Amino acid sequence: MSEVSLSCKEILMIDEIIMKSSKKISTAWIDIKKAFDSISRTELRRVIEETGLSKKIREFILKMYENPKTELQIFDEEEMKSLGTVHIEKGILQGDSLSPSIFILAIQKLVNQIMNEEGVKVKVKGYDINVSCLLFMDDIKLYAKPPEDLQALLAKVKKIIKELGMKTNEKKSANMKDEESELKEGLEVGKGMPLGQDGLYKYLGFKQGKLIEQEVEKPRIRKEFIRRCKLLAKCPLTSRNLRIGVNEIGFSLLNYTAGIIDWSFKELEEFKEILIVILKENGMFVRNSNKLRIFRKNIEGGLGFTDASKGVETMVCKMFKKISTRCTEKFKMIYDNMGEVETVLSKSTERIKERCKGITLSQEKEEQVDNLEVKEELLLKIWYEKREEEYESLRKSHAKFSREELNAAWVDKKASNEWLRVGTNSGKVTARLMNIQDRNIPTVNILRSKGKKCYGCNLVPLGIDHLASKCGKLIYRSYKDRHDSLVKMIQYNLCKSFGVKVDSNIEYHKLEGMVENSKFKIHHEMPVGEQRNKANRPDLILINKERKIIQLIEVGVSAPNLVRSREIEKRMKYVKLSEELEKSLGMKCEIVPVVVGWNGIVTNYFKYNLKKIGLEKQIGYMQRLVLKMTYRIILGSGAEVSDNE
Repeated sequence: MSEVSLSCKEILMIDEIIMKSSKKISTAWIDIKKAFDSISRTELRRVIEETGLSKKIREFILKMYENPKTELQIFDEEEMKSLGTVHIEKGILQGDSLSPSIFILAIQKLVNQIMNEEGVKVKVKGYDINVSCLLFMDDIKLYAKPPEDLQALLAKVKKIIKELGMKTNEKKSANMKDEESELKEGLEVGKGMPLGQDGLYKYLGFKQGKLIEQEVEKPRIRKEFIRRCKLLAKCPLTSRNLRIGVNEIGFSLLNYTAGIIDWSFKELEEFKEILIVILKENGMFVRNSNKLRIFRKNIEGGLGFTDASKGVETMVCKMFKKISTRCTEKFKMIYDNMGEVETVLSKSTERIKERCKGITLSQEKEEQVDNLEVKEELLLKIWYEKREEEYESLRKSHAKFSREELNAAWVDKKASNEWLRVGTNSGKVTARLMNIQDRNIPTVNILRSKGKKCYGCNLVPLGIDHLASKCGKLIYRSYKDRHDSLVKMIQYNLCKSFGVKVDSNIEYHKLEGMVENSKFKIHHEMPVGEQRNKANRPDLILINKERKIIQLIEVGVSAPNLVRSREIEKRMKYVKLSEELEKSLGMKCEIVPVVVGWNGIVTNYFKYNLKKIGLEKQIGYMQRLVLKMTYRIILGSGAEVSDNE
C-alpha cells in the first residue's frame, strides 16, 4: 500500500476485512519499548536530510536536536538550586506538535522496506492488493500466509527497528500461527506462553484474537463509561462543565467504537438510561421529567449531553460516506469489500437503512442530496426527530415548555435558553429550574390531584401556572418581590457599567431611589412629568449624560403566553411621558420594556431592548433570577435554590 496516513478506526476496519477475507493467516503484534525516547539521533538526522523538506525547515529541525539538554533544579530554603545538567542523546523531544510528524518520518524507513514484502492478498474489484503490515505510530501488526513467511518478516522488522536505535518488547508483543491457534507471547511464531487470562491482545484500544472480541469489549466499555460518568457526577462541577466532561470523557469512549463495535440500537439506548440514572442519583434529574431535554442542545432548551444512539449512528453514516466517496487505495479496500465481507460498519449501516425505510425526504431536500450516503444521514435525523415528537406527545404537561412555548413564532429561542449557558449553575440547581419549566414539581402535582386549592387565594385548583403568575393574592407579596429583585439586578449592573462602586455580591446591593455620578443618573420609581398623566412612574429612569439620552425602563414578569402583549403594553404605556420629557428636557427619550416569562421565555425584541442599556450579556442571569424566585413562590417562602448546591 502506498499510503500510511490511516486513522486508528480505518486501520481496525482494514484489519477486520483482512482477517475475514483470508484463511490460514498468520499474524503478529509488535510493541516497541519507549519508541519516542529511543530513536537514534544519527538515524533521525539522516531521515530528515533525505526528506523533501525545504532547506530552512530541515535546518530548523536539526538545530532543535543539536545537543539538547535539561537542567534539574530543586527548591531549597526559598531558592532554586541546580542539581546538574542532563544531556539528551537519543529519542524525540516531546511536548510539541512537530514531534509526532518527526517520529513518522523516522518510522517511514520501516514502512518503505516491508510494505512490498509478501503478506496476504485482499481483492478489490478483481485486483489483489498485497498487505504485509498495518502501522499506527508505534503499533505494528504483521500479516503473512505460512508461519515461515511471518517469521522471516518479523526478523526483517526487528533488524530495521534495531537500526533505528529501538528495541522490541517481547513480553508485550504477540503472535498467532493461524486463525485456529491461540495467541502466544513474544515474536517466535507458534512459540511462547499463552497470552494472559483471556488469551487476547489489546490492539489500538480493543482486545482481539482473530477479530475484535465483541462480547468481551461491550461489557468493558459499558463498565468504563459508568465509572467515568459516576466520577464526574460526584465532582463539584457546574452544569456546563459536567456536560463538557461527560461528552468529552464519557461519550468520546462510545464515539471511538462507532463502526468498530457492533452495537444494536437497544444497547446504545441503554447508555442514555445509564446516564439518566446517574444524574438522578446525584439530584440532577427528577423522575418523570422530560428526559429528552437532557440530550438537546442548550439553544433548544436542553442540557446538551450527547445522545448515545443518535451520536454513534450519525457517526456510522458519516464514516460510510467518507469511505464510499474517497478514491484512495485503502478506502477502496474497505468500501469494495463491504459487499463481499460482512463488516461491523456494513451491518450497522444496513440496520440504519432498514429502520429509515418508511421515511421520505421533501422534494427540496432531495434536490440538495448529491449521493446516497448523505441521504441516509438526513433520513436518520428525521427518524430521531419523529421519535422525539412521539415521546413528547405522550407527555403534554411536562413537554409544554419545549413543544409549545419555546417554539412560538415571537419567541427568541436562543435568548430564552441563555440561562442554561450561565457557567455558575450547579447540576442540582439546573435540574430544579428545569423542573419548574416542565411543570414537574411532584408536591404540587400530587396535591392538585387530591383536589387541593391554591394556598394564596384558595379559589382555584392548585397548579404551577396559577401559582407562578396568576394568583391575585400573591401580587403584592411574592410577585412584587420577584419584580423588585429583577429591577435591583438591572440597577446594580447599570451602576457597575457606569463606574459606580458597588458590592461584589449583588445580594448586598440595596435598591436605591437615586444614584448619580458624572456619567449618568438613575431614578427608581420616581414620578415625573405632569401629575394628570397616570403613567408617570416607570421602574427605572436612566439619564445618560454622555449620550444625552433618557431611557424609561419598565420591568415585568408574566405568564409565558402573555410576554409579547405585556411588552407591547409597557411600551405603549409611556409614549405620552416620553414625548413630554423630550419636549421639556430637550433630550431624546427611549422606552425600554424588559419583560420575562416566569419560565424564562423572552421575545425576539428582548435582547435588542437590553442592548440599548448595555445589559445584553445579563440575559441568562436575569432568567436564572426569575426562575429561582418562581421556584420559591411555588414551593413556599422556605424553598431556596442555592448556587452552592
